[in-house]
Amino acid sequence: MSPKIITVLIGSVVLIGGGIFLYYEKVITEVKPLKTVQTSDNPAPSDEIPMSVVIIATSSGTLRSYTSKEYGFHFQFPGMGWYVGDNHLGYGTFQLSSNDPTTADGKDFVSGSVNKIEMAIVQNNANATSTDYPEVSRSEKMVVVAGQKSKVFDIELQQGNIRSYYIPLPQKPSLFLVMSIYGNVSNFHLLDEIAKSFIFEKAFSPSI
Repeated sequence: MSPKIITVLIGSVVLIGGGIFLYYEKVITEVKPLKTVQTSDNPAPSDEIPMSVVIIATSSGTLRSYTSKEYGFHFQFPGMGWYVGDNHLGYGTFQLSSNDPTTADGKDFVSGSVNKIEMAIVQNNANATSTDYPEVSRSEKMVVVAGQKSKVFDIELQQGNIRSYYIPLPQKPSLFLVMSIYGNVSNFHLLDEIAKSFIFEKAFSPSI
């Protein structure tokens, strides 16, 4: 059976605990299986792992690492006390939360008592506004993440606060990784620490 091609016109608003992603884009993608995840303290050599497989491994007692050969990056994220939720980056999102997602109802993120970090692959680096979620204030700055000029947005909505990074993917020039944190603002520095740990590697990326 030959692969099917789907053309989808997307217009959506995603509420993220008081923050939003608003995007409207045309996506053309080949239908293929969802990524699988390899979780191991001793992952197999990279030349034995298919491009679509994501490797999540323990880096230290408090950190874990995330490696995507398909998108050509590696980063570290909090391990102890944090839970991995959705893990379909590129087909969906990669989510971390500071409470168990199987028991959380989402209200704690809005109240700011816990945190959630979410990442997605998008086609632009514009953080759009929405009249459904009025902004109190917004700031934007440029930073360098592993050699890539990236945008950082700090937005206060009436429903809460959100910090978002939009990082260009050097091996996928038309795409960006957006990663956001919301909830307890005293932990927003964790997103900055993740950004500082980024490494882009040609070795992880498919040949062009």
